[in-house]
Amino acid sequence: MAKKSQSLLPGTEIENYTIDSVLGSGGFGITYKGHDQNLGCDVAIKEYFPEQYATRNPDTLTIESSKAIHAESYSDGLQRFLDEARTLARFKHPNIIRVNRFLEANNTAYIIMDYEDGLSLQRFLETSRMLSETQLHQIAIPVMYGLKALHSHHYLHRDIKPANIYLRRVGAPVLLDFGSSKSALKEQSSGSLAVSEGYAPYEQYRRDALQGHWTDIYALGATLYQCVSGCKPIDALKRFKAIKKGQQDPLIPAVHMGKGFYQTKILECIDGMLAMDSQARPAKVDDLIEIFSHFSTPEQTLSREQINSSILKNTAVNTWDEKVLSMIDSNLKRYAGPLAKDLTNKARTEAETIPELLDLLCHTIDNTESRRKFYASVIQQIAATDTDYLSTKRPQTANSQAAFKEQLSQDFLHTTEQRLCLHIGPISTLLIKKTLNEANNVTTLIETLAKEIP
Repeated sequence: MAKKSQSLLPGTEIENYTIDSVLGSGGFGITYKGHDQNLGCDVAIKEYFPEQYATRNPDTLTIESSKAIHAESYSDGLQRFLDEARTLARFKHPNIIRVNRFLEANNTAYIIMDYEDGLSLQRFLETSRMLSETQLHQIAIPVMYGLKALHSHHYLHRDIKPANIYLRRVGAPVLLDFGSSKSALKEQSSGSLAVSEGYAPYEQYRRDALQGHWTDIYALGATLYQCVSGCKPIDALKRFKAIKKGQQDPLIPAVHMGKGFYQTKILECIDGMLAMDSQARPAKVDDLIEIFSHFSTPEQTLSREQINSSILKNTAVNTWDEKVLSMIDSNLKRYAGPLAKDLTNKARTEAETIPELLDLLCHTIDNTESRRKFYASVIQQIAATDTDYLSTKRPQTANSQAAFKEQLSQDFLHTTEQRLCLHIGPISTLLIKKTLNEANNVTTLIETLAKEIP
């Protein structure tokens, strides 16, 4: 995450746009939720800000390269950022984030995009959710159509990963945060290349390697691999070094990781997308769409309405006790500074319980020990001052536990049982029944079961 002090503060104006809050940040940019004063609607504003090579003047808000040797790299990256905006502005596709305009100010540039309510696939996977086969298709197929549109215009994404797939609460997922500007900056400024470890294919590690449709296909395969296995794939560079030494490919195939939970043909397709040899991967996205658009029988084919629907619940914003939120803000300020309130307001729209709210906020804190201290401190304070409120949001009674069990689908329980069985054997059935009588939310259930794995 970019340094907290380097983000634009709420209320900052850029032409006719007002900054409301930070939606996310990375090494090369910050994305804000903003408001269009002319049209009276919310927008997403992506600011070019390579934090390793630039700094912001707090008085003028101007961004400048931090050292003279980085000036050329900063300028080249900015130009690529603008080129990216011009290219994406031509796309009016339902599965590609819509770019309305771009502008230059503060010695940097801003891309103005539609604001969509939802969360990233990465955040969705981090909250202990397990994807059904239908949900996997509802994510994969729309993204493939978006990727097909890009490739048809001879444009590559080059940075597909769960963090760059956005799940909308209304409508199908969209691709966002294209990687072209990142590659330009990093390649010019150092001897290494800008890649997302685990998702980037081997050719992205080599300056002399040809990139093409097959590059994005590998990254999408890595993303789908995480969806079916629950873990990020082993980095392509590590795979290459192992194979070069004559060792077995350390990546466990998807057909083993997802066996019994997803169709073999789908898992085999994901493994094909992750082939180290680019020529061994599927030739084009159309081939992937053909495989993923159908289940094993015609009766199970997803309708167009299902494909274009959201996998997120259309839940209303929860009503939270403002005193509890204020206490959480106070604790979070120790680690997030003035952004604490904005981060809490965003998390409260996504969480359904206090533990879920704290889990989302913990992911905004970089240091692991700081995360632990923040979580423990808040839980302790809530329990000491308002036990009833904590028990309401995280049920403890037998009746509330029964309600929790009723919310779990049989598919979820069956999938959990089979995955646990791979590690501890037939005893998994009894263990899950026992844990269900004690747990009152999905996170506690999964954490308790995980402790039983050697």
